[in-house]
Amino acid sequence: MKKTQSAVRESDGTLAYNYCQWLYKYRWQVLAFYALVALVAGWQALELRSTMDNRVFFGPENPELKLLTSLEKDYTQTNDVLVAIESKSGDVFTRDGLNAVLELTDRLWKAPFATRVDSLTNFQYSRGDSDEVAIGDLVPKHFSADRVELEKIRSIALGDPLLKGLLVSSKGDVAGVRVNFQFPRDDSASVEKIATYLSDLQASFLTKHPDVQLYFTGNVMVMQAFGEAQQRDIMYLVPLMLIAMAFILYLLLRSWAATLIAMSVAGLSMLIAMGSAGAMGIVLSAGTAPAPFIVLTVALAYGVHLIAEYVDGCRLGASNRVSALGAVESNIFPIFLTSLTTAIGFLSMNASDAPPFHDLGNISAIGVAVAFVLSFSLTPVLLQIFSIPVDPKTSVTHIALREAAKFVNAKPGHVLTAMATVVLVLAVGILHMRQSENWVEYFDETFQFRRDTDAVLQKLTGFDVLEFSVSAKAYGGVEDPKYLAKLQDFTVWLREQPEVLNVVAISDIVKRVNRNVHGDDPAYDRLPLGRDEVAQYLLLYEMSLPHGLSLTDRITASRNASRVTIVVGNHGKNLPSDKLIPLSERFENWLQTHGGPGMAGQGTGLSLMFAHLSERNITLMIGGTSIAIMLVSLILILGLRSVKLAIVSLIGDFVPAVMALGLWGYLVAEMNVAVSIVAAMTFGIVVDDTIHYLSRYARARRILGMTPDQAVEYAFTSTGKAMIFTMTVMCFGFTVLSFSSFGVNATLGMLTVITFGFALVSDFLILAPLLLICDRHYKMFAWHPVRRISGVTENEPLRQRVDAYFTRMVTDDGHLVAGRPPGPGAVQLWSNDYLGLGGHPEIVKAQADVLKTHSEGVFMSAVFLNETSLQRQFEREMAAFVGADATVLCQSGWSANTGLIQALVDERTPVYLDQYAHASLWDGARMARAKVHPFRHNDPVHLEKMIKRYGPGLILVDSVYSAFGTVCPLEAIVAAAEREACTLVVDESHAVGVYGEQGEGLVHALGLAQRVHYRTLSLSKAFATRAGMVAGPARVMEYFPYEAKPAIFSSAVLLHEVAGLSATLKVIKDEAWRRKQLWQNTAYLRRGLQRLGYSVDQSDTQIVALQSGTDAQTRALRDELEERGVFGAVFCAPATPKNHGIIRLSVNARLSEAELDHVIAACAEIAQRKPIKPWPQDLLVPERAAVVANAKSDSVMWPGHGGPLPVAGN
Repeated sequence: MKKTQSAVRESDGTLAYNYCQWLYKYRWQVLAFYALVALVAGWQALELRSTMDNRVFFGPENPELKLLTSLEKDYTQTNDVLVAIESKSGDVFTRDGLNAVLELTDRLWKAPFATRVDSLTNFQYSRGDSDEVAIGDLVPKHFSADRVELEKIRSIALGDPLLKGLLVSSKGDVAGVRVNFQFPRDDSASVEKIATYLSDLQASFLTKHPDVQLYFTGNVMVMQAFGEAQQRDIMYLVPLMLIAMAFILYLLLRSWAATLIAMSVAGLSMLIAMGSAGAMGIVLSAGTAPAPFIVLTVALAYGVHLIAEYVDGCRLGASNRVSALGAVESNIFPIFLTSLTTAIGFLSMNASDAPPFHDLGNISAIGVAVAFVLSFSLTPVLLQIFSIPVDPKTSVTHIALREAAKFVNAKPGHVLTAMATVVLVLAVGILHMRQSENWVEYFDETFQFRRDTDAVLQKLTGFDVLEFSVSAKAYGGVEDPKYLAKLQDFTVWLREQPEVLNVVAISDIVKRVNRNVHGDDPAYDRLPLGRDEVAQYLLLYEMSLPHGLSLTDRITASRNASRVTIVVGNHGKNLPSDKLIPLSERFENWLQTHGGPGMAGQGTGLSLMFAHLSERNITLMIGGTSIAIMLVSLILILGLRSVKLAIVSLIGDFVPAVMALGLWGYLVAEMNVAVSIVAAMTFGIVVDDTIHYLSRYARARRILGMTPDQAVEYAFTSTGKAMIFTMTVMCFGFTVLSFSSFGVNATLGMLTVITFGFALVSDFLILAPLLLICDRHYKMFAWHPVRRISGVTENEPLRQRVDAYFTRMVTDDGHLVAGRPPGPGAVQLWSNDYLGLGGHPEIVKAQADVLKTHSEGVFMSAVFLNETSLQRQFEREMAAFVGADATVLCQSGWSANTGLIQALVDERTPVYLDQYAHASLWDGARMARAKVHPFRHNDPVHLEKMIKRYGPGLILVDSVYSAFGTVCPLEAIVAAAEREACTLVVDESHAVGVYGEQGEGLVHALGLAQRVHYRTLSLSKAFATRAGMVAGPARVMEYFPYEAKPAIFSSAVLLHEVAGLSATLKVIKDEAWRRKQLWQNTAYLRRGLQRLGYSVDQSDTQIVALQSGTDAQTRALRDELEERGVFGAVFCAPATPKNHGIIRLSVNARLSEAELDHVIAACAEIAQRKPIKPWPQDLLVPERAAVVANAKSDSVMWPGHGGPLPVAGN
């Protein structure tokens, strides 16, 4: 084609052309190189290590981590597991219940790495005995199980503040066993070993004790849950994402080859990125799990841009190589800019306080860079090697984008104002957001850890623990009575706080031992008054403790500080971070105000650390994002060569994040660590479509010389489809991530999808009108004349459409629709003159009389006609004929349909269209900007479902469908319309004149004239002339001509045509034999074709459809028929669904039996033929076709025919 040759000439000598030529020349070497790269990357990816440590989210300089590490260094590590044992009888203080706790305690001592086990049974209870103090297990191994002993144990346990609310519930139905472990912090194998032991213990323990239930929670279980979350995302979501992305790509690209190319490049990008992470020594965690998703989606987005451009080139007739060249030339610059800005956005995540987000950003940035390189090295090679099937027709998406561009061009100010209002309203939602972190809820209820923790929160104690190391300043200072008194005051005050569930402090132990030493005299239930006494009591207590239960977890080795452990909660739930941080500050303030000198301290604990994480992250990410914005701004200014364009771009890039965060504020109102990084992460990606749009707009203005309005339409139609596809791909990718059972990743996925959705809206409805307004007022581009191609002025979109038309419709074999001219004796079945009224003498005379007597004519709109005019008289005649209040004559059936729908509905009205409804009905709905909802053909049940979903509106159907001749189930449709309070419009074009005693139409024949609100018809069918008609209520018919644009802005039907119509109406009513003959001819032809095996029994109307299939099969069937002197009408897309072409045979009353026999004989020959490409299954029914196969070669017998049917030519 000329386009192809010119494209090659224009590209010859350019860098892109030479590069593509080099790639093609060395294509096999390129493939071999990347195969080697894949092997190396895969080997490196196997070197990746992962960690379960939940503290990986905190950097070494994190102040909260330093504080907790310091506390653990002074006391013990907090690697604990709390096992709650619930008695199904509702009382743990029974013989069986306490024995179960004893056994569980004993078995937990044997757990790997266990260093300490605290439980209800081994609680070191002290009591005074004469002059001695007895210290031992509250429940010894061989305890007396009598009622008195059990009640005594219950009384002690529920009365001791160190037990109640920590190791035993207030109801006495749940007991707790807390075990602490010592192992290397980053040793995931140790965590797995502990988790395995506990899982085995649970299984065997419950088998032996079926009357109890165990729940496991604590820090070690959190680590195990973090590891499980990471494993789930990698093992389940990544494969799910690959499958989902392949599916959505196929739906978008309609080609498995294109899908395979995109998926291969994206998969290799992901592999190289993860291999690079392995080579860099990056340790994977739950926080880095989104990296494969991000790299895969970004790489697919790049691939979709290239493939979409490649397909456009092929659709216009270019070769694989030339199309690949065009894709590279058009996309290399915008995708380079996109890759750069996206990488900067990801790298800005290094400002985060959480190391996993540093790694996530770095891996993603590497993946983006790799995706860019692969997209412009491997993708062009694959596109030149593999052939991608291309549909040459203009897609619905293309048409919709063109209409959207027209909408923006028409009212850019209104669109921008409306969207600005939406943005402002959504932005207010940001004010609703509160910083809130609940790290237990990071894990959804599919995690055993989450379910068990929720049970422990409800039944036993809290999960959030605040730790204070309360300094006593001097060596041995904890033995100072004054220090202990202040500590006791702190403890008492803490227990009065509503959020506090349990407090453990050394002061309680000293006070109890003091009472024990004095024979358990209640008067001595206080702290000792002398320092020596305190020292002696602590020594006495410690010397009596068994191995593993020392006070080293409560007092420092130098005895200069003690540990206060506070368990907090909120009615069986965790405290969110916005409650936990102020609570910790409240405790700190009390120590600062009421504590002794030097006693002030800071609270710490894992829950508090995570609470501070998002707060700190938000502050740091604001700085990181600001730097990224400055860098991206500079890049856009340099890349787009315009400060104004860069500013417009940045506005379009900021808006999606603002809208998404605002909506999140309304819906969720919580800002956690995931929310804090979304703006930075998505900012660079969102720039992708913005750059593509601006590049196309700038090309249209600078190179193609288009006006601003034309440039908008060019940008919409040339890159809009790819923009929609890429955002769809990325949204699907992150939608899969939103199914993560790990809350941080799920939130990241959901909020990113929302941001991408708003980004697409922003590009079309904010960026486009903003750019248009700025360009109109500030003339951002110099004007160039439109270039001329072959002497004809064609802009780029027009040239594409014209090329597509010639590629599909016109071949060396001629035009698809217009075949050879009919010769003498040919049977012509393409006319809609069903009653054979063409040239009727009475009709001709009526027209001639008016032409002779009314030479002045009527050359104006029909709205100016008075009631005495011929047209108004005919309208009254037609109203009486079809049984309507009034009718209005229109210029054509198309004008009738489009005009009526525009008059009846607006953009607020749902319109329900049968999927096979006439194109004029569809266009009328689109012109009215109504919300169109198609329903399945002739399916009233589906129609009602659609109405229930979208609300009452307008229903549009044909009584007889023009392509396939199927008949609408009008009674059921009318009933559905009445039940759902909908207005019904029926197009009677192929029914009036044919159905009814006098030809009144199918609606009238079925007695539905008063129940169908509006009818339309084309008078170019049975009436055999050129006009249309609308019938309906008189009030609306009066309004219609002054509202419907086709009626207002078109001249009236000419007088002689009106006279001919009036005469035609009289003939239709008087000559009923024509209808009878039509139905006889129809039945005769249908019976003959059915006998031959043709699938023509979908209706009994005068429209007989031979279903031919693809364009090639339709052309072949047309040629076979025309060679035998049978001429039907070719129907193909868009008149029929794609690859469902038909040859329509329109029966009429004039056909003789000989002519019908000729048609049947021709079809018999065709049925016996075996073409190179088989006929589609819809054309011939196999069991019927067998009759033809078994028949003699010279004749075929069929019902209703007196003998053998002669084959054409005999």
